[in-house]
Amino acid sequence: MQRAAEGGPLAALVDLIADAVAERLAGRLPSTGAAAAASDPNELLDRAAAAAYLGWRPRTLEARATEGTGPRVTKVGRNVRYRRSDLEAFVAANPRVAQRAARRQQRRRP
Repeated sequence: MQRAAEGGPLAALVDLIADAVAERLAGRLPSTGAAAAASDPNELLDRAAAAAYLGWRPRTLEARATEGTGPRVTKVGRNVRYRRSDLEAFVAANPRVAQRAARRQQRRRP
């Protein structure tokens, strides 16, 4: 961003925060189409991104993890993450999950 050069330290701080927010939001958006097929199977997704991938709410995914009925969880320090390959395996083993996710996606589209 070019505001930093024009506005001094405050503008530089605003630019830094804006870039950090943009990077964080980009990591939370579920990938679709060819990008999803080419993505790394060991990519770690946070709970919100994993829930979006499955078509669930994050609280549902959290409850399933607690019950032991959801996809495999990977802990990174205190953070809960889900490998894309584990999510794909979970969907393959539970076809109803894929069907429900597809129906939800169809309802959301105009």
